[in-house]
Amino acid sequence: MRAALLLNPLAGGADKISEIGEKICLFIKTCEWVSSVSAIGFGAEYVKTDTIVKPEGSTYLEKLISAITLVSDFHPDVYLLAGGDGFAAYAADCLLKMGIEEPKLLGVAMGTANIGPIIAFSADDLMDLPPDNLLFSDCGAIEAFDGLNTLRKEDSIAFGFNDIVIGNTLLGTIDNKTRLLSARAMAKDGSKIPIKPMANIGENLCIEKNGLRKIVSLPKTAQIIVSALEREHLIGRAVSGLLCFHSDIRARAALICCSRTLVTNVFDSAGFPDLVDFSQLVFGEDDIVSIDGLKEEALLIADGNPYEINRNVVTLKYRPDVVKIAQSCTK
Repeated sequence: MRAALLLNPLAGGADKISEIGEKICLFIKTCEWVSSVSAIGFGAEYVKTDTIVKPEGSTYLEKLISAITLVSDFHPDVYLLAGGDGFAAYAADCLLKMGIEEPKLLGVAMGTANIGPIIAFSADDLMDLPPDNLLFSDCGAIEAFDGLNTLRKEDSIAFGFNDIVIGNTLLGTIDNKTRLLSARAMAKDGSKIPIKPMANIGENLCIEKNGLRKIVSLPKTAQIIVSALEREHLIGRAVSGLLCFHSDIRARAALICCSRTLVTNVFDSAGFPDLVDFSQLVFGEDDIVSIDGLKEEALLIADGNPYEINRNVVTLKYRPDVVKIAQSCTK
């Protein structure tokens, strides 16, 4: 078996990267790997592998894409990714756009949130994980495109495995504290600049599903969130609104427009001072959903990774079974 090992040195939990690297090394020793490969700047300094590659590029993202491209040349059977949701999503997105079908991913938590489906283990979990108990299951994602009703490869922005958020902020870590950061500054040069979320991300926002258009009726929309439903169990919970019907109508994804920012580190222990308005939409793998009327300040954040929207319009498509994620049969 061939394994590619990639660790994110910029992850929220990277202060423990040496310790995590040691535990990954111990895990590898218990596996019957034929060979393993790592990349300088993405784990080669912390894990001992048979082959080390040297990625190129001037920015973090360019180096990461180069690292993934180089290790994929060794045709790994599994990619061990230690980082946060964003790191795992960047890696999976890159592999899919390279044309690698259903890559096998083993995610180890080392990020700010670690809530996505790919990041399924902690480094400590690996210590109690017999290799024979490692199973892989299919995992779908939401693919986002730049433009109206377009599914062209050249218009693909990113895959969201946990969620796709449209807004101007994302969660990040500064001095070991979770903060709301500027999505645009992060997309531009990786700068971590604290910022307040927009009160309204669009004027005359319109949602289109399979050619049928509807204006969003909220007085204001602070954030739009889109998530796959394949791992959710909401049947019978009417408080979840339309989502409780998703099994009956075979919906695989949900979109909500919200009058208040939901992806945030700011919580009022006394509850929201005002009612929060929502609009919901569910859709399946045969549906095409577009959002237009977005302001230029709004960006698309896929699993914590920011992307600029050039046309102020986003098209969404649920993609089933795009990757295989590691799970333990004991969980």
